[in-house]
Parts: sequence; structure tokens; C-alpha cells
Amino acid sequence: MKIAVLYDIWEEEGATPEPPPEPKPAARKSKARKKKKREKEDREEIFEALEKLGHEPSYLILDGSPQGLTSLAKCEADLIFNLTESFAGDDTKEMHVAAYLDPLGLRYTGAGPHASFLAQDKAIAKKMFAFHGIRTPYFATSYRGTIEHAHDIAFPLIVKPLAEDGSIG
Repeated sequence: MKIAVLYDIWEEEGATPEPPPEPKPAARKSKARKKKKREKEDREEIFEALEKLGHEPSYLILDGSPQGLTSLAKCEADLIFNLTESFAGDDTKEMHVAAYLDPLGLRYTGAGPHASFLAQDKAIAKKMFAFHGIRTPYFATSYRGTIEHAHDIAFPLIVKPLAEDGSIG
């Protein structure tokens, strides 16, 4: 299969790239030094695994530009391995990538736009898990100091923003 590994990149407007780290002075050791392997990005590991499985992988970069969307629309891969976590650096637009792929008829890995949207709200996700009998730690939501229900939680606790992505916050 032709599989495009889709990932997102972006540069913040006006940001200057970080300078490369200063080289460390060589240590004086008589023993032979092992060459340190460069840690691979997830996309590189996936690309290599797909090659080993006999597929024809390629990279497809989504950078938030109209040209990036056009190249995605023209993609002739059999499957998109979707590694995107944002669009143009905005993680609340992750669902829009899947929503763009759907009408194009492109098959892709990962959740669809609706599931990605629901996953953005931790309280809704936890309520849905509870409805389906999936146990999660107790939680309470607070809006500007007003708490829905706090009688069933106790310190110590973890406080997280409701709509931030992953474990941010």
C-alpha cells in the first residue's frame, strides 16, 4: 500500500529559531567512546516500520498553509497515517484535519472529527465514559470559582484546564 505519514509543523509568527546547542568539550578518556544514537521522531519510526512491512511510505507535511491543504487534497496514497495534533499550531483545530480528510474520501488512521471534538472537553469525555461504565477518577468542574459538585473529591487532587489538549496544564 501507498501510505502517507501526515504530520504537522508550524513556526510561530515572528519567532526566531533557537540557536544550536554549544558543543561540549571533548572528555579526555582513553576508553573508546560509543557513538550516541540520535533519537528518532515518531514519524521516522513509523516510516521505517511501514517499509519493513513492505508498504510504500511517504511523508506529507501539514504546515497550516493553503498550499499544504492543496497537497493533502491531491494526495494519492491508499491510506493517511494521521499523526497531526494541531493545525497551524492550534491544537483545538486537530478535529478539522480529519474533517478535511473525510469529504476528500481519503482513508486515515485515528479518530474522526466528531470523536476528536468530544475528546477536547475533558468533562464531557469523563461523563461519556461514566455512562458506558468506564471507570475514571472522580472529577469536578469549576467555572470561575463555582464548582458543580465537590462533595465527592478531596485533597490531594490534580487541577487541569477543561479544554487543553492531552496533559497540558
